[in-house]
Amino acid sequence: LSLNCEGCSGNIFSCLPMSQATSYQWILSSGLSSAFINNITTDTSIAITIAIGASNDSIGVAGKNSCGLSDTLYAPISILALPGAAGNISGTALVSSCTNQLGIPYSISPITNADNYIWTLPSTALINGNADTNAIIVDYTAYGFSGTISVYATNVCGTGPSANLAITYENIPSLELCYITVDTISQK
Repeated sequence: LSLNCEGCSGNIFSCLPMSQATSYQWILSSGLSSAFINNITTDTSIAITIAIGASNDSIGVAGKNSCGLSDTLYAPISILALPGAAGNISGTALVSSCTNQLGIPYSISPITNADNYIWTLPSTALINGNADTNAIIVDYTAYGFSGTISVYATNVCGTGPSANLAITYENIPSLELCYITVDTISQK
């Protein structure tokens, strides 16, 4: 049987036709379910829903007729988990507005079951180098805009929950003007 994703529905499992069977009794392990009453079908296949958190196990099927059930045949099921949740993003949240800020590192702990990492940045920031990793280097332009850095992981089954870090550009200091008053003193 093929690899199946947790949280997915419509996973089709089939068996070869069994001699004299008029229906099929499917034995589903914990975390697996079907829309069929008592998991009985008149066909040699069944659509299965795999719950979040389901683990590798097996599925069984027995032929059924008016005389009873045949021996149950089992096949292993390999279930691929969704990526885990992204942890806290480490790195500076306050960026200077006056000059370009180059080479600012950000990272998260590796995410379980991740094949890829997806980072998004404020509009005036760019990733310098590889973006498909749990650690990135960011370049900020001067006079940029505050925003959010986000990251989540993906794999063939879907995406995991993201983590966010608010990025704030420091305010540009206002220009202070000094007024000098000169008194003239008349000389005698």
